[in-house]
Amino acid sequence: MLQIVTEQSENQTTLYLKGRMDLGGARSASGPFMEQADQAMKIVLDCSELEYVASAGLRVLKQLHQTMKDKGGNLILKGIRPDVMDILEMTGFDAMLVIEQ
Repeated sequence: MLQIVTEQSENQTTLYLKGRMDLGGARSASGPFMEQADQAMKIVLDCSELEYVASAGLRVLKQLHQTMKDKGGNLILKGIRPDVMDILEMTGFDAMLVIEQ
């Protein structure tokens, strides 16, 4: 299960992710991600409590990244755990996404 808490400020939206972005988590994240992408020019995904990302989760991240890129916005991931970073590195997503530690 994935929980998402949203915090908005003047110049960015931060989404705090907690749990697993497996098939069910990816489905529950897709709507909120795209809703925020419509409204914000800068989205920060705080992944410090994200435990796992499956291929479905990677697809949602790619879709969010592309949506933000197409509109000239920014997507930043931060606080990524080593297990999740391993997945991003093995799939090449670490080269596509902006990651801050």
